[in-house]
Amino acid sequence: MPSHLVIITREFVEQSARLERADLAACVDLLAEDDGLIFFNSGPDAGASQPHRHLQFLLGFRPPVAGRIGRPVTSWRADRAETLPFAHRLYGISDGAFDTSSPTTDRLLDCVGDACEMLPAGTGSSLPGYNLLMTREWLMFVPRRVETVAGVSLAALGFAGVIGLRSVDQVTEVEEYGPMAMMVAAAGSAIEA
Repeated sequence: MPSHLVIITREFVEQSARLERADLAACVDLLAEDDGLIFFNSGPDAGASQPHRHLQFLLGFRPPVAGRIGRPVTSWRADRAETLPFAHRLYGISDGAFDTSSPTTDRLLDCVGDACEMLPAGTGSSLPGYNLLMTREWLMFVPRRVETVAGVSLAALGFAGVIGLRSVDQVTEVEEYGPMAMMVAAAGSAIEA
């Protein structure tokens, strides 16, 4: 896919293990260079997940969901977009300081640690499934209950407004179920979060 980059660890790290500082530092470096969307599917319930740790970057991609967030998100504390009905935590990246010499990487690590508290306990070093989406302006964390809804596998990009379909029949499934209703079924309700 043009303008798509996979960010992968050199040594094997489980995809469902907690994100580390080096993972987020790589994200900060990318976003310092180019605007776009970074996304992460953690664990089988998160959709399209592979066992080896990797994040993905879509250069120049502006998620349609950004307009649904509404007011600018400017706080590093957890918040939620009132117009998004699925469970999530939203963190504003207000200082725009995307370079590794700033505290941004550590602040992102704190946000991810805070967001992981909304997950049920995992087993060993593995966490339950979740999706993470990040732009220069915000980081969104979405807990996951299930991978598929109405026979359609949903991954992080679904929460950015892009649902990958494998057949024309799945278009009908999405239209009948409703895209936002699918996100709520996959992640739970924002009211519950």
